[in-house]
Amino acid sequence: MVLIVSADPADRERLRRCLPPGTAVRVASTRAEAVDVLHASTDAVGVEVASGVRLLPDGGLVAESEVTLTPLEYAMLQCLLSPPGSVWSLLALSEKVWGTSFVGDGSQVRAVVKRLRRKVLAAGADLQIESVRGRGLRVAPGVRAQQSHDCPTTAPEDLLPGGSYGT
Repeated sequence: MVLIVSADPADRERLRRCLPPGTAVRVASTRAEAVDVLHASTDAVGVEVASGVRLLPDGGLVAESEVTLTPLEYAMLQCLLSPPGSVWSLLALSEKVWGTSFVGDGSQVRAVVKRLRRKVLAAGADLQIESVRGRGLRVAPGVRAQQSHDCPTTAPEDLLPGGSYGT
């Protein structure tokens, strides 16, 4: 865990960017606030898992907005975030999250990943859960999943001169 103490938000963000992705970060504006953070018995503000993204101890994920994760989603996200950038096989996730080495067809893992991806997007988190072909899954911090709201509205007949498709 890294504790950043600075009254200047720009300095805090600059220091955050210097840290490796997935590093647990706590932020304080003053020395007194830093002491309180260090002596707190429970972490109500959560652990910062990426720039502007916090994982709360009660199962919440906070970025631009807060979403509630199920215990399976929370456990899976914790796995995928540690160690940073590591690839988790379906077997390793099954063992860690469900406590069993039985993977079957992997549908239980994929179902949780699908829900988790939706919630990460809904929270506006700057994280993306990536599939690594033949290996497993990982979280890529700093890659905002793009929504396709900017699709062109060009009619097909306007794509090529004369309204043809090149046939």
